[in-house]
Amino acid sequence: MDEERAKLRNATNGSIESFNKHYGNLFPRHHPGLLEWVETTLREGQRWCAVIKNQMNSDSFFKVYPCADIMKVPRTYKSFKPPAKKRAYNAKKIARTKKSKIDKFVSNL
Repeated sequence: MDEERAKLRNATNGSIESFNKHYGNLFPRHHPGLLEWVETTLREGQRWCAVIKNQMNSDSFFKVYPCADIMKVPRTYKSFKPPAKKRAYNAKKIARTKKSKIDKFVSNL
């Protein structure tokens, strides 16, 4: 389960990690000087500004989408109940429950 959570966590910030790797590869040394860092960051910023301008000038940037149809809820729909709130995860309570189940199982042996 922890491995699955780790995969999900890593997948959510994959684009950031990709950019960090790309940005780190722009510098020949691990700790660049201040001027080298400023010049490289300025060039990278100019490159990204050009990418954004190209995106804005493309035909697909200002795409017009159709309006959504808003439907009214019928008056006969009185039996609607919102979904129940999820209970907070309580590790101690779950551990106690598991322990009590194990104790019952062992006592029945």
